[in-house]
Amino acid sequence: MEIDIENFKLIQTIFSFQKEFSKLKNKLIEKEWIFEQKLIEEFKIIQNYEEQIQEINQEYQKQKQTIQATLSKKLEEYQKIMKIKISEFEKEQKKTLEKHQQKINKIQKEIENYTKNIKQEISGNLFHFENELESKYSEIISKQKEFSDDSNIEIQTSIIENEESKNKHIQEIIISHKNSMKNAKKFFLHVIQNELEMISKISNQLENFKINFKQSQKLILKLQLQKMQSHQEELKSQVHSLQKDFDDFQKLNQKLNHLKNDNSNQNEKIQQVELKNEKLIEKLSKLNQKNVFLENLFNQKIQELTEISYSKINTLEQVFNRLQASRID
Repeated sequence: MEIDIENFKLIQTIFSFQKEFSKLKNKLIEKEWIFEQKLIEEFKIIQNYEEQIQEINQEYQKQKQTIQATLSKKLEEYQKIMKIKISEFEKEQKKTLEKHQQKINKIQKEIENYTKNIKQEISGNLFHFENELESKYSEIISKQKEFSDDSNIEIQTSIIENEESKNKHIQEIIISHKNSMKNAKKFFLHVIQNELEMISKISNQLENFKINFKQSQKLILKLQLQKMQSHQEELKSQVHSLQKDFDDFQKLNQKLNHLKNDNSNQNEKIQQVELKNEKLIEKLSKLNQKNVFLENLFNQKIQELTEISYSKINTLEQVFNRLQASRID
């Protein structure tokens, strides 16, 4: 009886081990399935993030190329327009300067010719009057010699008086001519002064024109600089927006890296779980080995019990047969 109870307990232990083993195996399968589902979901999320990052990167590159092309095109157009305007302005200024220079050269030539003519006229008139005076003076002297006799004193005196009156008249003519020459000289000097003032005005205008031209060039350069600054501000704003997009891209990339790190951590956890599973499998294999050992032991015990039972039955049969034989006797 004691052997039967031990065998029953052993059988119960074997069945309990088998139940625990099946439970552990089912839990392990369930955990593996849950973990696989989580991995699939996380992989889908990571794939979605990668697709979003790729789309953002492509859009960023497209916007960058579009902005660069637009800016380069605008800059080329602006440079062409400014070159045309500057060349036109330079041509106009050159023409204006040439006209002013031609006017100045013309006035200078006219003044030179006018002065030359006046000098020639004055010198010619003076030379004519000097010759006339010399001839008159020589005539008077010759007549004085002719009438140097005392008999012709009256005639001489009258002639001298006539000559003196003539000389006086000539002197008056000379004085009036000199006065007219002075007046002409004053007039010509006034004309020359006016021409010089005109030249100074034109030169001042030319100088003012040069100053205005320089100021206009400065203004053009200032406007160019302002336009370039406005373009620069536009570029800065566009670069700022691109930088913002790039920062968003970096953040998404960081999230992706975090997810990858989480994935790596999950992989580590998977490895840890796999190690635990391996340990459980080792334990299960050991339990299986024990189970096999217990089954073998159980079978052995059953075999022994069967043999003992058969031997006891044989013994009992022999005893029973002896008892029957003794009763018959």
